[in-house]
Amino acid sequence: MIGRAISHYRILERLGTGGMGVVYKALDEQLNRHVAIKILPPHEQSEEGRTRFLQEARAASALDHPNICTIFDTGTIDEQMYIVMACYEGETLGARIERGKLPVEEAVGIAVQIAEGLLRAHEAGVVHRDIKPANILITSRGVAKILDFGLARINSEPRITKPQMALGTPAYMSPEQIRGESDWRTDIWSLGVVLYEMLTGALPFDGETSQSIMFAILHADPKPVTSIWPGVPRWLDGVVLRMLAKDRRDRYESFSDVLRDLRARLSQPDALPDRPSGRREREKPSLAVLPFADMSPQRDQEYFCDGIAEELLNALSKLHNLRVASRTSSFQFKGSSADIREIAGKLNVENVLEGSVRKSGDKVRVSAQLIGAQEGFPLWSDRYDRDLQDIFGIQEEIAQRIVDALRVTLTEREKQAIEKQSTIDVRAYEFYLRGRRYLYLFRRQHLEMARRMFRRAIDIDQNYALGHSGLADCASLLYMFWEASAENLEQARTASERAIELDPSLAEGFVSRGVAKSLIRDFAGATADFERALTLDPRSFEAYYFYARACLVQGQLKKSADLFERAAQMRPDDYQSPLLAGPIIMALGETKRAEEVYRRGIAAAEQQLAINPDDARALYLGASAWIDLKEPEKAREWLDRSAAIDPNDPATLFNASCRWARMGEHELALTTLEQAVENGYSYKEWIENDPDLNSIRDAPRYKAVVDRVSRASESAGPPTARLPRRH
Repeated sequence: MIGRAISHYRILERLGTGGMGVVYKALDEQLNRHVAIKILPPHEQSEEGRTRFLQEARAASALDHPNICTIFDTGTIDEQMYIVMACYEGETLGARIERGKLPVEEAVGIAVQIAEGLLRAHEAGVVHRDIKPANILITSRGVAKILDFGLARINSEPRITKPQMALGTPAYMSPEQIRGESDWRTDIWSLGVVLYEMLTGALPFDGETSQSIMFAILHADPKPVTSIWPGVPRWLDGVVLRMLAKDRRDRYESFSDVLRDLRARLSQPDALPDRPSGRREREKPSLAVLPFADMSPQRDQEYFCDGIAEELLNALSKLHNLRVASRTSSFQFKGSSADIREIAGKLNVENVLEGSVRKSGDKVRVSAQLIGAQEGFPLWSDRYDRDLQDIFGIQEEIAQRIVDALRVTLTEREKQAIEKQSTIDVRAYEFYLRGRRYLYLFRRQHLEMARRMFRRAIDIDQNYALGHSGLADCASLLYMFWEASAENLEQARTASERAIELDPSLAEGFVSRGVAKSLIRDFAGATADFERALTLDPRSFEAYYFYARACLVQGQLKKSADLFERAAQMRPDDYQSPLLAGPIIMALGETKRAEEVYRRGIAAAEQQLAINPDDARALYLGASAWIDLKEPEKAREWLDRSAAIDPNDPATLFNASCRWARMGEHELALTTLEQAVENGYSYKEWIENDPDLNSIRDAPRYKAVVDRVSRASESAGPPTARLPRRH
């Protein structure tokens, strides 16, 4: 092409390759000026390619803005389309970043220019969809120019890309762009990635392959900018992390909001708060919700009081700009006479909510007060005397008063969540609270009781989505650990599907159906449901936890470990996630990391046992960790304690068998395995594939157990590849 004339443009040199063509420097012989010409190559000459190329020219030419590359002309020569653009002296932002991270003022200044250009594009109905350093030119005068609108979406033009088709550069794609659902907020995400990269020299989400990068974007949290470069002002962490909110409804609503924050800081360094929450402080405000005291005449409403506190805790935990201590941490102080300041210190929070409930007939009195732990004085308190049916309104009012008292700024989505009015029959709600309380105890008799409570809730209110979801969870857990029956599978499926049908905005329903699908080996369907749940609630512990279990059964070890660790981040006091992640990480050869994860899991298990000494699962999962940590005596002690709690529990017996086999106690392992099956354990795949049992597989007694299970029940699917230890 060098030296060739295209119309009145003479090609001088090749500049590079764009998203949909080769770019050359040329001389406009009529106006005697240099221009850049992008030519659509032969392999892109499909109908879609030509349409997109022309759309790029239309999109950019319609945007007359100093931070957007100027388009002069378009044409066709020898059936090859071309675009004529302004030619600038300078370098791409990508080349600039390769030389090292940028000074804060320079990085923010460039981000402001890009945001200004994209604001103009969005106002004209154009979404770029491929913002990245390679598509930003920094001229010799320091002006940022947005290039390459080849993937742009113009609202007034017919859609080129099919729905659900993901286009873009993986490292800069938003979660919704990966799922093929992008809108204008995907550009806000992409600029957040670019700003992060300018400030740190690194990507917030990285990986060895495109798939691993996209997995990180969907599931991992970026390290704060200040943790990589302490010289960055803390306020920038808030701006960047808000731009990188996984749920687009939690991001800045528009580039005008982004510019407001960035410009204010550039002109007045102290004008903005350290966080976009509207509160000047070094970290998010923090809160613990203690169990509410039962002040009812008969003192028989403990489940109801706990349920109200937990509902508040769950609602507040979903707020991006508020840190809330987990249920297990807060509820360990139930009935405690400890001083509020002592409790806050142990939970590492600044504020504590405590309250009481007096329920009598169809009347209820709820008292609540928010206490600032440092001073020990109430920040707010109130009493609500209402009809029992108004309990949902009371919860919403308390949540809103806490938000107001702590000056937490909410996104539109968070406002809607708090203000959402419930139409649930309060009698059904009471049975639901009873069921959920039993569900936490994780023993067969408790799960059966929980199932009865959820059924009662549904009998009262057939349209109670959470009741159906709870029913599905009971069936799935009973299938996994105690009774692998076709009836449990069917109930898990139908109840979860009913929950979704009743309320498709409820993350819990999709988690329940994902679990049910994983039990029948429909892993593609399960993955889709878990991903949908995380879209609806990015902080759902259950979604991460059961997604990790599904990946484990499929042999996707790294993904499973990452999801278990993500679950642990959502609920730091959960012992299951780290104790299940540990052996997987060990199997991946990362011994040191596995030991660190084990230690965290052991600490969480010990905390749980201090609150609930009868948690056999904490003991037998912990025993596995002690084995890998080379402390067999500790493992024996914990196994003996788990057996003493419920000597006939099939899940406890099976897990104990696995531990004894690993420790070389083969006869004890075989005896315990036989007892597990006699007491109802029938999860054939684990018996056949768990590597913990490798040392006893040749024993006739082991083979007899497998034959017995095979005859007694149908397998849920074909045997899986060998499974890492623990379940």
